[in-house]
Amino acid sequence: MKISIIIVTYNSIDLIDDCLNSIYTYNDLERNEIEIIIVDNSSTQVGNELKDFLINHHPDVLFIK
Repeated sequence: MKISIIIVTYNSIDLIDDCLNSIYTYNDLERNEIEIIIVDNSSTQVGNELKDFLINHHPDVLFIK
């Protein structure tokens, strides 16, 4: 791992998706050289909406509730 990126979020699935896509698009590292950790700051979104989204769209991202 060359770099770890930690993102704290609160009710912002759309912004997280844009952010992750930008990270993967605009860097000179391979995808396996980047560790991304999303920390949910007590979101009020229904159920595990963010977790489910990450599992389906960005399975390599670590999620902390």
